Amino acid sequence: MSFHDQLLLHPTFRRLTAFRSPRGHRQKTGMPQGYTDDPAVAKRTADHIGGKDVPHNFVPFIGDYGAKGPFSHYDHETLPGTTIRRWLYKFAITIERLLYRLKYADLVVSGAKMVVITNEIKITGVRVGFDGKRADPAKIDNSSPGRTLAVLSPLSLTSSALRTSFDHSSRTSPRLTPLFASW
Repeated sequence: MSFHDQLLLHPTFRRLTAFRSPRGHRQKTGMPQGYTDDPAVAKRTADHIGGKDVPHNFVPFIGDYGAKGPFSHYDHETLPGTTIRRWLYKFAITIERLLYRLKYADLVVSGAKMVVITNEIKITGVRVGFDGKRADPAKIDNSSPGRTLAVLSPLSLTSSALRTSFDHSSRTSPRLTPLFASW
């Protein structure tokens, strides 16, 4: 069951999902995936579950959560009388708060998708880590140069979304200059 199936469908719209089965009349009580308002409702629900910790400690995506780690390693300082690093303890508290909120909302955590501590993680084609965010090299290295104006629209959307990931992002690529000139 996905996060979308756990979102309740308003009772007045449930009859629109009705069907007949050998067991009789049935209708969905959860929001069907692909429903028009599904992403907006999922985002609102995820923000509500995260509470005041969004966006400071948690970053909800439509069906997933990301817990932000500490902004400093505190010079690898340990807690008094232990060998536990201070940054690890603070991150463990953040993870515990997220898991508590998910449990309270009766949501489940996928063990296969859960990454607890990592130096860098890939989220929607962007690598996010302690040093900031940058474009995934696999997305850049495998790209081929465009030959027509039709490639400019998706390219401009991608470049504006990743603008902070590139040095000198405001400069026009030499490959795109002939396309702009012929426009």
